[in-house]
Amino acid sequence: MYKPTLWFVLDTETSGDQVRKGVNMVHDLAWIAIDRNGREYSRGSYFFPEVFSDKKKLDRKLKLYEKQIDDERVQFANWDTVRTKFNKELAWYRAAGHKVIVAAYNASFDYERLDATEFMLHPDKYKIDHGLLKGVRDESLASYFTPEVDWMDIWMQWAASCPRLYTAPKRTKTHGWFSTAAEWVGKFEIGEDYKHRHFAIDDCEGECEILLRSLARKQKLMINTIFDNNPAEIAHKRVVRADMVAA
Repeated sequence: MYKPTLWFVLDTETSGDQVRKGVNMVHDLAWIAIDRNGREYSRGSYFFPEVFSDKKKLDRKLKLYEKQIDDERVQFANWDTVRTKFNKELAWYRAAGHKVIVAAYNASFDYERLDATEFMLHPDKYKIDHGLLKGVRDESLASYFTPEVDWMDIWMQWAASCPRLYTAPKRTKTHGWFSTAAEWVGKFEIGEDYKHRHFAIDDCEGECEILLRSLARKQKLMINTIFDNNPAEIAHKRVVRADMVAA
């Protein structure tokens, strides 16, 4: 019996303790599992107080999350409990015959922050070689993800099918290309009122919409390329090519 492919769209927010300069632990993780028709199979949304050693910093962050908590958009949880739950869901759907793809917008960020947080909470599972965390990209060592799953960068999938009429009010500083950050792509694809709110479950919902619109354009699935390509450049080339054809 045919079982549809499932995308576990996830998002992380990172304001916990610092792992290294510019890299903080994940304090907010959410996912929504959908098929290409938008049917929802699973969702979770969790806040991890344990990643804050500074109580004042935790209190400031909780103040920002008051409405999310009151509206039951997120719940407090233990990192290991959620890790086990998430991996069990991936494994269960795979065993049931679904192809499972973990997807995120700018997926390399989420991939590395999840593993970095796992390292900080369970350093005994990793080793450090010349100051680098081994396990972030080394599948032979511990990782946040236990089943073998495919990864998709929603940003890359969108870029590969980027509408040639795409525009954004903001441009990149380095090249002057139209920005393809999630907020600007969301405004183009979903509506001008779209905001990337930096709460994991809210941004998951928006990224699901971006993914569904990208999948509907029937481009090749960009699987396991999260470290290999530059989505901004690919989108730029599609838009420039359209301009050249129009000229």
